[in-house]
This record gives sequence, C-alpha cells and structure tokens, in this order.
Amino acid sequence: MALLQHDLLIIDQIRSFLSNDFSILDAHGQPAGYIRTEGSGLNRFFMGNRQFTVLDVDGTPMVRLDDVVTFGRDRMNIMAPNGQPLAELVRHFSFLRSRFTITLADGAVMEIEGKMFDREFQLATAQMGEIARVTRSYSGIGQALLGRERYALQLAGFTEPWLRATIIGCVIAIDLCRQKDRNSS
Repeated sequence: MALLQHDLLIIDQIRSFLSNDFSILDAHGQPAGYIRTEGSGLNRFFMGNRQFTVLDVDGTPMVRLDDVVTFGRDRMNIMAPNGQPLAELVRHFSFLRSRFTITLADGAVMEIEGKMFDREFQLATAQMGEIARVTRSYSGIGQALLGRERYALQLAGFTEPWLRATIIGCVIAIDLCRQKDRNSS
C-alpha cells in the first residue's frame, strides 16, 4: 500500500500503438507503482473497451479503470480492486472545450478547475476544498518524441486511502481522454 501513502507522485506515460502504460515514481524518483493496460490489443482495437489497473510497486492492485464504450461522450468507471465502485467520470462536450463530471460513490461531486488538457488543474470537493493538484513536468524533447510524458500529482495530506486511489484513477482517466483527442486529430 506504499503507493497510497505518498503525497507527491510523478506519473510517466509511455505510449505505444495499442497500449498506454504508466510508471509512477515517488518524490525521490523511486518506483511507487505502475499502471497496466489490461486485455489483448485486438480486443481493444475491435471492441473499443479499455481497462487499466493501478498497481503498487509490489504488484498489489490499488484501483481499476474501465473505459466504457459510449456514443457521444466518454465515460470511465473507477473501481476498487474488488469491483466496488469508487467514482464515475463523464466527459461533456461544449463549444470548443471539454468538461468532466466526477461523481464519487457516495454521491459527492469532485470539481476540476484549470486547464485539464495542459495538465495544470486542481481537484476539489465542496466538503474538503482542494484535495489534489496536477502539474505538467517537462521530461525533455527526446522523451516527448519517444511518446513519454510526465506530470506531478500532489495529494492533500488529509485524504483517505480510498480517495487517493480514486484521485489517481480520475487523473489517469483524464489523461486517457486527452490522449484520445490527440490520436483522433
């Protein structure tokens, strides 16, 4: 459970043709976890569904993401490893921009403020205020050309483990939506 104990996580995205894999580092650059694309590449190609698992550095599942195929808007289910729902992220399109609604399993709504697609945004709830901040981190031109991108996720120290797992899942879901946009343009 070391992954959920860190207040600062560095997320490296490693893109390839049929998968999006991520490594997660702690503030000292040491491995803290990773994100694995589940299922076969052919299934993702033909069915469109994508599934991801966030794992602790020892391979223990922390949170699952299901990218549900829908028409008109993206929908991601964020779940505990046992399948218990943690949150649902829905993308809404409006003129020249996208907006996300994140509804936690208890019905609370998580707000996103900032520039999601520039990876400069905050997550907040009405009850707790700001609970996380995402900031782009420059990994170098060589890394960018190889399909690698990096950003920092700063979690508020008071967030509970289930909420930390949910936040990590939501940030990855937003990044996957951003990647879909880049691939379709």
